[in-house]
Order: sequence, then structure tokens, then C-alpha cells
Amino acid sequence: MYKLIFVLALIFIIIGFFNYISKFNSDYNIKVSLGSKEYKVEKANSEIKKITGLSNRKSMCSKCGMLFIFENDSYQAIWMKDMNFNIDLIFVDSDMTIVDVYENFAKESYIGPNPQKYINKTKAKYLIELNAGEWAKSGANIGDKISINSDTNL
Repeated sequence: MYKLIFVLALIFIIIGFFNYISKFNSDYNIKVSLGSKEYKVEKANSEIKKITGLSNRKSMCSKCGMLFIFENDSYQAIWMKDMNFNIDLIFVDSDMTIVDVYENFAKESYIGPNPQKYINKTKAKYLIELNAGEWAKSGANIGDKISINSDTNL
């Protein structure tokens, strides 16, 4: 009887441990509230991820996105190299205010020796990439505040 209780307790501890660890290793462990919608976003947490972004992915779930965090409010040049779907770009400053938006950035814009780049017009610390059309669905506007909730440090 004690062996059974011990084994069950050990199993629960192991399951709990892996659930705890997976929370920190999850690609989508950050929630962004934008207008009336909430999105689960993956953090571009390395220079490689910042450069590749969503490149070479077939698609992204409708309520998913990618969050880029820059050192300070700055201008960023965004391109669509090796993209398979269009996206909306939402730029947010260090005060969590939406400062610039580019809707339906076309996957085909990266063509030839001079690919189209989008540079935000107002300095921003954060960039949120969502599926094309999600900006309009969110009901958010430039000047609105957003919130970012995360179990890990941003």
C-alpha cells in the first residue's frame, strides 16, 4: 500500500515539475491585450529570432503572434523575407502606447535586390506581429494603451 502511495506521489511530482518547466519553455507564454482582444505571443528573445521573425512558417494560429522587444524606443526596419502569410505590425512605445500600425504587410514585398521594408514613423520599444486583419478585429486605435502579461521576464 505504501509503495502504491509513494509511486502515485512521485508521478504527481514529476507531472507537476514538467508542467512547471513547460510554462517557462513555451513559445507562447506571453499574453498581449490589444483593444478587445487577447493574443498569445511568442517572444523574439534572441538576435536570430529577431532577424528571422516569422519567416519560413506555414501559418500562425488566429490568436497568436510574435513580440519583439528592443533596448529602447527606436526606429526599426521590418521586412518579409521568406514569409508565407501577410501580417499586421503594431508598434508600441515604452509607455505601452500604440504609436504606429502597418496593416496587411504583404508576404510578396520581399522581392529582388531591393526588398520593401517598413520603418515605424514614431519610435517604439515593442513590435507585435499578428496575422493580417487582427488589428482591425481588435478594435484598438493608435494612442491606446496595451497590456503585456508574462510569467517570465520581458
